[in-house]
Amino acid sequence: MAKAITEEQQQRELREMLCRSLDRLDQLTEQNRFERHYHFRLTNTIVKISAALMLIVAVFNVLYAYDFYLRMLAIVDNISLLEQNTRSISRDMDIVVDTMSQLNSYMTGMEQINDSMILMSETMPQMNQRVGSVVNGMHQINTEMVQMSQNVQLINSSFNHIATGVLIMRGNVNQIAKPMGVMNPFMP
Repeated sequence: MAKAITEEQQQRELREMLCRSLDRLDQLTEQNRFERHYHFRLTNTIVKISAALMLIVAVFNVLYAYDFYLRMLAIVDNISLLEQNTRSISRDMDIVVDTMSQLNSYMTGMEQINDSMILMSETMPQMNQRVGSVVNGMHQINTEMVQMSQNVQLINSSFNHIATGVLIMRGNVNQIAKPMGVMNPFMP
């Protein structure tokens, strides 16, 4: 009988140990499940916040791309206007060059006036000094007009070069702006 009690006690102790182990295992499993559930909720919250931030950044990127497209169109318009103004200035400079050429031809007539003044100065000694200064002034004016005519021609050729450069720049900006125009239907 002592053996039966002992075996019975051993079985009871084994059952108690097994129950305690199962209870402990159940507690650990429940704690692990709770921690896993907590981490899942935390991960889901972080993913939702990240997705919201990415959506906000995407919206701003689309708005910035649309704004960039509008600014590129404005630059193209400004370059077109600059080209038109440059062409207008070039035409005006052509008119100035023609006027200077006419003025230069008038100045050659001043030599005849100079000859007449010399004849007058021989007859009028007091007038000679004044006419001499006028003659010198006329020669200087003639020289300066020739130089001015040459400078205006140089300016005109420079404006023609600028107009060509503006045309090239306009074409380049149009090429940059075209891809943005393709994205326009997707933008708000």
